[in-house]
Amino acid sequence: MKLLLLFAAAAATTNASAAFIQNATGGLVDPGLSSGSIVSDFIQTNVDSAAFTSAGLWDSGSSTVGGGATTGSLFVAFELTPLDRGIGGLQNPDSSFAGGQLLNGGGERAALGNNFSAFAYSYFGAGVGDIGSPFLSVTANQTILGLMEISYNASADDDITFSVSNDGGATFQSSSTTGDAAFDNFRFRAGHNSETFNNRWDFSDASFGTTALSAISNIPEPSSTALVGLASVALLLRRRAY
Repeated sequence: MKLLLLFAAAAATTNASAAFIQNATGGLVDPGLSSGSIVSDFIQTNVDSAAFTSAGLWDSGSSTVGGGATTGSLFVAFELTPLDRGIGGLQNPDSSFAGGQLLNGGGERAALGNNFSAFAYSYFGAGVGDIGSPFLSVTANQTILGLMEISYNASADDDITFSVSNDGGATFQSSSTTGDAAFDNFRFRAGHNSETFNNRWDFSDASFGTTALSAISNIPEPSSTALVGLASVALLLRRRAY
């Protein structure tokens, strides 16, 4: 089984390389304990305008990805692992939140992760809600594969689908919304308002591509979760080709 997955992953990586755009830096996000107000920590990556121009997704007028009259599809993939949930008997630190965020300046446009004080993986920025039904609960030290799909529309709100998987990509929970998803930087962020419990999260690097396959396959040093997800996408695309 492992050999099959590695073979599928290698083949998919070769086919997807042309659609890859950029990586965004991940790592440990550690807000520390609160002293009575919300504390947060983040890792920020600015977009590579040349790379997104080559992908046909950069709008020079607004200096954003997906702005103006831009049309096309963008996929953002990353892994996220909560490190403190359920520890010490508290499922969610007070006013806790975490996720990968698309931002225009400092304004949040779309994000996938865990919304304020929610028990579930959720989306926010462009609308707010749990991802999937039934939703996936946030569990300490469980790695989740997250995928955002954005279809940019020139004369209407953009279509955004948020998906998460806790079983290696064999199945995904998904929810969709619409909104303005133009952005110029990406952040991994976490925060909370607890003086007793922290809200640390570990994020892989994020990968941007024009297909789901290119995004998942270019997560640097992916866990087995992402490799299985990559194999699943590769097999799905192979079936569609026949």
